[in-house]
Amino acid sequence: MEEVIFDRLHETAFRGTSLARPILGSVENIKSITRQDIVDYAHIAFAFPTAGWTDPDAFPLMVIQTLMGAWDKSATGGKHSSSYMIEQIASNHLAHSVQTFNTQYSDIGLFGIYATADAVGLNDLMYVMTQQTTR
Repeated sequence: MEEVIFDRLHETAFRGTSLARPILGSVENIKSITRQDIVDYAHIAFAFPTAGWTDPDAFPLMVIQTLMGAWDKSATGGKHSSSYMIEQIASNHLAHSVQTFNTQYSDIGLFGIYATADAVGLNDLMYVMTQQTTR
């Protein structure tokens, strides 16, 4: 499911370029995903364009990605994370999982956050996620 979300994100962000094409392959692969695969959780991804891997800002973006972190409900320690975003999401039970991503190509990249959550409370989750990317 995560791959489908990222395909759609790339399709939107890189409209009209080869980067907009899905990485999963054929339409048949995508159609094999069942409704139940999607219904169980709300899948949220948001991103903004950033530097590519040849840019001097590539390494600071990797550090920021690491500092913002990732967390899964099945893992312990979220409430005690050094990442404020992860600590808030885990403490307030806002998501089942969350990960910061930094996808870089040679001349452009996408930096953002992907999360899975129950449909209730998405506004609170989005608030925490967007607050952390604009600090």
